[in-house]
Amino acid sequence: MQGIQWMRDWDSALLADEPGLGKTMQAILAARLLWRERRINQMLVICPKSLVPTWIAEIRKWWANAISNTDIIDRDPRWKLCHSATNITIKIINYEKLPGQLTWLQGQTFAHDIIVIDEAQRIKNPDSKTARAVKALNSKRRWALTGTPLENRVADVVSIFDFLLPGLLEDEDPDYVRKRIRHFMLRRRSDEVLKDLPEMFQEDVELELGPRQRDAYDRRESDGVVKLNKKGDKVTVPHVFALITELIQLCNFEPVSGDSVKLDVLRAELEEVIDSNRKALVFSRFVDNRFGIKRIAAGAPPLWGAVQYHGKIPQRMRQETIERLQNDPAVKVMLVNYRVGGLGLNLHAANYVYLFDRWWNPAVEDQAIKRVHRIGQKNKVIVRRFMCTDTIEERIVRKLAEKRRLFAHVIDETKLSPEALGLGGEELFSLFKDLTVRPRQMKSSRSGQRPETSSSGSSGR
Repeated sequence: MQGIQWMRDWDSALLADEPGLGKTMQAILAARLLWRERRINQMLVICPKSLVPTWIAEIRKWWANAISNTDIIDRDPRWKLCHSATNITIKIINYEKLPGQLTWLQGQTFAHDIIVIDEAQRIKNPDSKTARAVKALNSKRRWALTGTPLENRVADVVSIFDFLLPGLLEDEDPDYVRKRIRHFMLRRRSDEVLKDLPEMFQEDVELELGPRQRDAYDRRESDGVVKLNKKGDKVTVPHVFALITELIQLCNFEPVSGDSVKLDVLRAELEEVIDSNRKALVFSRFVDNRFGIKRIAAGAPPLWGAVQYHGKIPQRMRQETIERLQNDPAVKVMLVNYRVGGLGLNLHAANYVYLFDRWWNPAVEDQAIKRVHRIGQKNKVIVRRFMCTDTIEERIVRKLAEKRRLFAHVIDETKLSPEALGLGGEELFSLFKDLTVRPRQMKSSRSGQRPETSSSGSSGR
């Protein structure tokens, strides 16, 4: 009720509640109140393509009379965006449709009564076509929904507010940003709001690579560092990211033998989970059949009844997959890709979460966990984060802890230690102790401000 009232009263609002606390529902009911008061006639919702079915389901539940007046913008986006038919109350368009309309939008003057952007971190990069297209839309009222307004850098929040209130933020200093946005942002954490939400137990599970995995990993890291050092000043951040990705893949599976300490442990643990009549989500950043979800599925016992949820699953089949996990007793495990399955889904039929490998920042991992630790969950949630010791994964975990401190300071308003400024270029290179080279621009900036990673490194990887 507090969130609904707050959004109703603010023309520009960032609802940053933790995932699972009903941001979609609050936005729908707040807009419904404005519509009943005749303060708005038409609302535009912008969300990821994968969440369009979620919005339809929530509208049907919380504003049933509007469902027949809801238009999903698929074809003819230009005509439908500027069309103001009296029989359309809600328009829904996905982010993927907007970049192609950028030039056209920049020349338009039509306005919507209210624009709601869901998973607002999608516009965190102000130079992206998606962000520029969203910001080119006109509206008096603008709301943003996201449980992770800061994923990598303070600049993420600045870009979101450039949509909500252009000109509000002129600096990226964490203290300055925190003070300026506090009146326009409402954030509640699960432990503050849902007193009856079951407790959550989280643990980093330290694993040791087997002989063949260890040999393959050590050889690739050693050879990779040698090749990077040979590049000298020509080395770039993407070169380092490519090596890190290969090493994480080898922590998942040794491609020749198929050895995987992670899969061995996962099989043993899920046997107990299934025996207890529980369900589990298994997250991976990879989808392919050598290192990712498809490879895990190939080694899954029939008892798992495993279903997959990732970008290669057709859109028309995704809702059916979710319903199978939620309602089919034979389906015990869902194998999920972070990028597609880490946002907006309600998967509380499961109460075990396994992070088979790690994402680049903790906000994305937390989003994944909140698929089960949310309204409707009745059981204690168990989260197990796999981490292979003496590998790049262990070093990344240390960096993730620093990013958590930055998020806490800017969004949750706790004290920030001065060194916690995210995964900068220098820190990225420091993940390898024998890597002696640095890009030329990084060397020249060591005495001054620490450089940011390239756009390829800060895009949510």
